[in-house]
Amino acid sequence: QILALTQNHKNVEKRCALACANANMIGVELCNAVKKYCNNFNMSLAFVTPENAALGFTSSTFSFNLPSIENPKENENEQLAQKFVDLLTKHSEFKPCVSFGQDNGLVYATVPATSTQGAIKAEDKAKQAVGGVQLTRLSFP
Repeated sequence: QILALTQNHKNVEKRCALACANANMIGVELCNAVKKYCNNFNMSLAFVTPENAALGFTSSTFSFNLPSIENPKENENEQLAQKFVDLLTKHSEFKPCVSFGQDNGLVYATVPATSTQGAIKAEDKAKQAVGGVQLTRLSFP
């Protein structure tokens, strides 16, 4: 097992750096699209800082809250993040679950508050929601 791990480890740093660069590029484009189509809304990403990436901490995962819908119908903002993930995962390049670092070319999309990976307390779900919209997380290959 140790031999298999060491033989497969040789490309991990390169793969992680590339995944971080991909996530950064896509995150910038996502923020630009939200700004363009959502009344100039500046959406922020919870993502590794450029300074930390330069030190070798190369995460390929970021989280964000989509802007809330003005004058929403009942539960519309509460359902927005999940609807976004459902829309993304209609494409074969996306998978609707929590997973990090998989070397299979898929982007993983999830809403942590509704994830089956573990129980999240109601008060923690409330902290993750902004304007009634739950947090969305994307993880890139």
